[in-house]
Amino acid sequence: MNKVRIFYASLACLICLGLWSCSSMDQGYDPRFNPGVAASQSNGTGTQLPGGNLAGRTERPSQPLPVDSQLAVRKATGSKKQEIPEEVAGNALVNERPKLSPGDVVELKVYQEDELSARARVDNDGMATFPLLKPLVVKGKTLEEARVMIKDILAKEYLTDPHVSLTVVEFAKRRFSVMGEVKAPGFYSIPEDTNLNLLQALSMAGGYTAFSKGTRVRIKRIIDGRESVMRVDAQAMANEKNVKVITIQPDDAIEVGSSIF
Repeated sequence: MNKVRIFYASLACLICLGLWSCSSMDQGYDPRFNPGVAASQSNGTGTQLPGGNLAGRTERPSQPLPVDSQLAVRKATGSKKQEIPEEVAGNALVNERPKLSPGDVVELKVYQEDELSARARVDNDGMATFPLLKPLVVKGKTLEEARVMIKDILAKEYLTDPHVSLTVVEFAKRRFSVMGEVKAPGFYSIPEDTNLNLLQALSMAGGYTAFSKGTRVRIKRIIDGRESVMRVDAQAMANEKNVKVITIQPDDAIEVGSSIF
């Protein structure tokens, strides 16, 4: 009887020992066999992560992906670099004047179409000629208006969704401006070998508006580095025969007053 009791007692001890071993395996390793973890528990330093002791280790900074890998990721995710708007890319370095005029040299660039890219000078009739395109009237148009016109023609006749830029690489040297109460204010060019007078200049700008006052015309001119202002009654000048002719000079600024103010 005593032998039976001893047998069952021994069996119970073995079972308890087995259960304790399984419990220890489930809970992980004993801290006594990992000094780094023990140190982190005792003094609050170090880091314990699943999979082993990382206490005291310094992680390497993440390295950037190679360029080809970045492109692959960008292609897979559909992300793209920020693109500069076409209008901005084409005109970023150009101080655009309000209107194109004879004598201006413009440069047309068509993306991936070198045979269509060229420079052209606006002739006295206001026309510019580019490869494959018939002469186009660009006089009086802004740079953006001319660019859109060329893009539309190329899209209609030659290309699908062309990317077009148009810049002014050289402005006409003999330019003047007409502002105020005229029908087509803007910058204009003095024709080569021509003496242009005030009335002709006003005519180039479309003439007076309904609110203009021809008796109040001002001409600003730079003389010896200083601005000089001349007040002219252009209406009387047009009605009188023996009147002094005012010749327009390059960089003159003509302003027609308003009858409202």
